[in-house]
Amino acid sequence: MNKYNVKAIRIQLNNFAACRNWSAFRKRLVALMPLYVTEDGSGFDDKLEGTESLEAGVKTPCASDKQKLELCRAIIEMKLKSQHTESSGIPSLLHDLCLRFYSKSMVSSRHKYPPVPVDILEMVARLCSTKMFVTTYGKRQQTPLGLLLDQNPPAFVVERLLSIIARRQGIEDEFPNTRLAILYVRDSNDEVPLMQAVKRLPDRDDILQILMHFDRNASQSLLCVDKKGMIPLHYLLHRELKDLDAADDDVHRMVVWQEGLDVGPELPPNLLFLLQRTQEAFLINQGLLSSHIPAVNFNERIMDGENTSEGWWDDCSSRCSINSYIDIAKALRATICCAHQLTNKMDLSKLVWILVQNLVVHNDLDSVDEDGNTFIHWICMCKETDFFVSMDRPLLPFLITEIPGVLLRRNNQGMIPLHVAIEHLKEWPLLRTLLVACPESAKTPNLKRKQLPLHAIISKGKGCYSYGLDELGELWGAYPDAALIADPCTNLLPFQLAASLSDSSDVQKLSCGKHKKGTNSVHNRKVEEENPSLISNSNSKSLSFVYLLLRGAPNALQF
Repeated sequence: MNKYNVKAIRIQLNNFAACRNWSAFRKRLVALMPLYVTEDGSGFDDKLEGTESLEAGVKTPCASDKQKLELCRAIIEMKLKSQHTESSGIPSLLHDLCLRFYSKSMVSSRHKYPPVPVDILEMVARLCSTKMFVTTYGKRQQTPLGLLLDQNPPAFVVERLLSIIARRQGIEDEFPNTRLAILYVRDSNDEVPLMQAVKRLPDRDDILQILMHFDRNASQSLLCVDKKGMIPLHYLLHRELKDLDAADDDVHRMVVWQEGLDVGPELPPNLLFLLQRTQEAFLINQGLLSSHIPAVNFNERIMDGENTSEGWWDDCSSRCSINSYIDIAKALRATICCAHQLTNKMDLSKLVWILVQNLVVHNDLDSVDEDGNTFIHWICMCKETDFFVSMDRPLLPFLITEIPGVLLRRNNQGMIPLHVAIEHLKEWPLLRTLLVACPESAKTPNLKRKQLPLHAIISKGKGCYSYGLDELGELWGAYPDAALIADPCTNLLPFQLAASLSDSSDVQKLSCGKHKKGTNSVHNRKVEEENPSLISNSNSKSLSFVYLLLRGAPNALQF
């Protein structure tokens, strides 16, 4: 190695790469490489660095070959100063090639340089040490795979790189659950490669298939959360379902609910496959399912050129029973159990078709998660569900019709769906739907605080300001005797609770409002005429509700 100037050769290769002179790059690299090749002459054996005997027909490496291998590794792994940053250097030639890679889809009319040839990428991946595969570089601290994914490469390039890495890591078919380390290395955004592909390559389902194909660790990369606490399924569901046409959905929903027909859009196969694999991964993680997943032959190409092999996809489809009736409800519950943020990240109304199609076969929408929440509990706590939006309204009545007993089912906090909706100050149409479907819920106290819904909505503080007087009166009307029952937490009657919410600012509004002039005073007089129970010009719903309670239940003053 002494007769070679390692740094000079590395700089020479870098210059060839910068000029996109790949023929000169290939010629110089091949001249340095060991001479022995595999039996079919396709490239270097993936057990190059081992001392074990190679396959039959392959030449045993001699001392000069090993010296050449050491030289190649020294050149490839030499850390050169980066052109992009002055503080750190590129850790290997493999990182540099992945960083320079440009797919045909990214080449503009002004940038007609060819992408990095795949054979050069394969040669460098076979020659470098395995530690380079998990070494990170750049602002986002990415592995070579992460840098390559940023370039939006053809799927077959990703497949070939992962095939080499898997064989170099020593993963064999008889060990189906061995972890491929590069698939679990996180960048500075706390994202694994699968998450990176889902978020940054929205139209590259072929790359998703490749990454899941090589995840031999019981698909546990599907449960890796990012900084927001979300798993890949969250982003894929959001992307695939957000384009459902709202008008068409309303028409289809009525047909399904009235006639029990399975109509409406089918879910994309990649989404169904990811749902199934996420469910498997969650069950394995919880010890509820064997961790053995059928072995995948890494030597078998799953890409035919730039297209996914039909046979591989058919095998996945048959194993996962991909169809419209997949057990999607359980898969959704699995994702919620392993990442509760789903209830705050996803619009459940857009998942109505998943629920409908699942119900046709499984009829298990009343199942609960580890916190005791049912689907109706989730809707009552989901911020994205808005009953003032027309397309959101049919979902809850549909679930109530199918599983009415859930309306009085308590979660682990002792709360029925009505309690949950009040706790999250959901819109009144949702609360009214729950009250009409189950009037008994207005009489049901929260087991933890022993509060009735009327107590809870007043003591919430913002309850009197979030709902109108008619709405508060409607809740009271569902259980009139509640006006004479003291709140267990404060030992105050409902009118006293409401009065305690009025502070000095309310009194100030009362005094200032009478002397206020202008157009608002005209509007206020009209409001007073239409709503005689509203305290004059006070803007205080809490005091107005006190008046309403005392007028309707004067006996409360005797307590």
